[in-house]
Amino acid sequence: MRIDHHLKSKENDLRILKQRSSILFFLAFLLVLIGLYKIIELTVLDGQQYFTESEKK
Repeated sequence: MRIDHHLKSKENDLRILKQRSSILFFLAFLLVLIGLYKIIELTVLDGQQYFTESEKK
């Protein structure tokens, strides 16, 4: 009886840990995507708005 309860508790803990880790990985992936988009936006998309001193002359 006690072993069954212990195994169920371990399985429940493992399930909760998997849920938490999947949420954390999703948030980290989302931050990476936003960061990559901002880098591309600043270098490629908005690059036409900025001029260097040599381009002005």
